[in-house]
Amino acid sequence: MAALGASVGTLSDRAYAADGFMPLRPEPSSPQEARIAASRAWGEYANGRIPPEAMSFAGVSYLGYGDQYLRSDALVSYQALNNAFQEAFGKPLVIGEAYRSYERQEVAYAKYLAGGPEAAVPGTSIHGWALAIDFGSRVDSYGTPEKAWMNSTGPAFGWQPRGDTFRKPEAWHFEYDESYVPVPQPEPEPTPIPEEILTDMKLITRNGSYWLIGEFTSQLIDATFLAELKSRFGVSANLGTLVAALKKQYGEPIEFTGGDSVEVLTRVANYNRLELIARIQGK
Repeated sequence: MAALGASVGTLSDRAYAADGFMPLRPEPSSPQEARIAASRAWGEYANGRIPPEAMSFAGVSYLGYGDQYLRSDALVSYQALNNAFQEAFGKPLVIGEAYRSYERQEVAYAKYLAGGPEAAVPGTSIHGWALAIDFGSRVDSYGTPEKAWMNSTGPAFGWQPRGDTFRKPEAWHFEYDESYVPVPQPEPEPTPIPEEILTDMKLITRNGSYWLIGEFTSQLIDATFLAELKSRFGVSANLGTLVAALKKQYGEPIEFTGGDSVEVLTRVANYNRLELIARIQGK
């Protein structure tokens, strides 16, 4: 096997070889390797025959291979790895290829048998399980800081530099080993809600008239309402004392000068208490 420091070209250099395919993983050299590939199976799908809706979108290939997909947990680990890579190098960790279809693998393998670039037997590629990525961003070149960083840091996120062990080493090829456990993020502290917003009812005024607005209703404070109170509850008061009592209970009325009608405010109150207060206050 070639020394890892040897110049074996970059992924972009070799991606569009004469046969139109990037170098792929060599044919498994033993039944054990084939069993390892088979052990990565998941879901009810065959290798290379996983529908896009069963995977998670991971980005667009910088090599022009279109949309790229990964198994959902592999995507979570890749996103965390990408964030760490960007902090280290100030650029994203781009994908050349992730999931690879069975049909693409068949064509590549046929060309390998005809003397083309090495390719895995169809049905044995880890790409076919959406658990491998061929990276760019200078990770695809031996001797770069990016490649060295990935080899030392990638395993902490579950991404192993398995391409380094190939018969013809591939700096860009990493495989997800399912070991990454996302760090739990603390729940954000809830934003305190001012006491005035928590009040069940609001007293508002416009042009000398008063309304009491709640989450599901609005009531004009007028002679008709006063008469109803007297009839139902035996309240003995005039309109002035009723308004004074409401002010004592609900606070000074908010002067409402907005363009909305009270009916509109009532509809707003039905579904959004905070917006109601904002609209009353003209914010």
